[in-house]
Amino acid sequence: MGVHPTDTFAAAYGAFSRYCGGVPQKRGNLGELPTITNMDLTAQYNLQWGNTDVLLTVDIFNLFNSDKKVRISEIGETFSGAPRPDYLKPEAYQCPRTLRLSARFNLF
Repeated sequence: MGVHPTDTFAAAYGAFSRYCGGVPQKRGNLGELPTITNMDLTAQYNLQWGNTDVLLTVDIFNLFNSDKKVRISEIGETFSGAPRPDYLKPEAYQCPRTLRLSARFNLF
């Protein structure tokens, strides 16, 4: 994304036109991000604690700890039309492996 070179109305939007370096660009023609895969795992265990049913749960999100890019800087020019140094650099990655432990009590 960049500044529109000829249309003054579109140029008023700054670097948010589908132009970069004065050349029209289609979204995605400079590449796409990799496919994101997530493997999540859940395990549960039921037990009795006195007269109370207890359900223990372990959830593991992103089991293999994938760290692919999920967002990059798509704006190639500043509002003045100069090249941006962070163009195509990553802005966000997949969330890292996360573990969640929980217990559910059935009191009645």
